[in-house]
Amino acid sequence: KIAKVMERVVVQKGDYIKKEFGEYVYCIHKGSVGLSCNDIPVETIDADSFFGEEMAFIERTKLSYKALEETILFKIPLSILVDIPIIRWKLYEEFRRRKAKRKTVVK
Repeated sequence: KIAKVMERVVVQKGDYIKKEFGEYVYCIHKGSVGLSCNDIPVETIDADSFFGEEMAFIERTKLSYKALEETILFKIPLSILVDIPIIRWKLYEEFRRRKAKRKTVVK
């Protein structure tokens, strides 16, 4: 089911990834993405990881995502992922980890 609805997206180095809050999680197939909060760099997200999970937990933040090199993403509708318990748990773990990291970086 997931494979049928995910969409491949190519983002060029330096471009920002358009956030469609509450709608998608992005999996990085190739490349890397810089996560910033209020224009302060927080972390680099590499291939085989994901981002956009914060909206599964109703957190509106001033996060931005920028391709640090040519990056290939798979855009997956959040509505499908949150119905799978193990995936929802993984999204929650990553959400909590990144939120804690933002608190130490962005004061």
